[in-house]
Amino acid sequence: MKVTEIELTKQIIQKTGFNPTAILKGSQDYNFGQYKQSNTKQANKTSVVYKGFYSGKPAILKVFITKTFNKARYFRNLYVFNKLTKQYPLWQNITPALYLTGTKPLAFYINEAIPGNPLGDWYHLNTNNEDVILKTIKTIIEIDKTTHLPKHHYFSLMNKPDFFSRKIGSIAKTLNYLDNPKQTWSNFLSLTKKASNLWSISKDSFIINDANPANFLINQQKLKVIDFDMISFGKLEYDLSFLYFASINTPSEKYVQKQIKAFLKNSGKLFLFNYFTAYQILKHGCGLIKYDDKQKFAALTRKFNKLLEELG
Repeated sequence: MKVTEIELTKQIIQKTGFNPTAILKGSQDYNFGQYKQSNTKQANKTSVVYKGFYSGKPAILKVFITKTFNKARYFRNLYVFNKLTKQYPLWQNITPALYLTGTKPLAFYINEAIPGNPLGDWYHLNTNNEDVILKTIKTIIEIDKTTHLPKHHYFSLMNKPDFFSRKIGSIAKTLNYLDNPKQTWSNFLSLTKKASNLWSISKDSFIINDANPANFLINQQKLKVIDFDMISFGKLEYDLSFLYFASINTPSEKYVQKQIKAFLKNSGKLFLFNYFTAYQILKHGCGLIKYDDKQKFAALTRKFNKLLEELG
């Protein structure tokens, strides 16, 4: 994140008349468009999200701060706002209203600020309301069943065996937080090869590809979905695995697992779901929260080892 990008963000705020009141996501370095030095790793920042007001209405401003890397992310969001909401009643009901978009000096959009509370953060489900959880699961499944996308280059088939092999290879060096990392790596890689056969015969469809609890907002039993940076073709089991991953070691874990498995039923689908859950733990869970939440870390490692046994 360069100082020049922060200045460009400031220009967007001034140009659009957006009045920021809080930073929801991204770097505090932005400080409402003013540069503020900090010790954060700037290279990892991809976007910054502000809460505030636009034309007197509560609104969200999302700025894609890296011009090249985030071009696809920007257009994925616009595809949802401009295409899917016009084609599908479901998307009209679950998507915030779009107010303004632009690409200069950086890609950005402003949308309606949805009142309500997220189901949790990216690794922890914070609700045990069974009606809300079931509504979320059903929405993910309905999106998969009803939404059809063209073979557009912004929607690459991300959940393919070779994609996962590369991703797993990139995180293999972090396996030292698990017991017997070399054996764990070997076992999981063999499961990836086994999963590839199921990949070839299972359905590819629309997935959110980032179905973490922070992206589902609930207000008076109404569900809204936000953040469409990663939408793609892929496997429904992948979206469901992210939601289950977040429920591990929470009061809702057994209920979430029961509802998902009741829908999947088929042994092949259940294998992919369990495989993807193990992958979520491997990538998102253990290494990132080891020092922040020891209880969650212990639960995830137990779950991971159990999944390897079941999958093997």
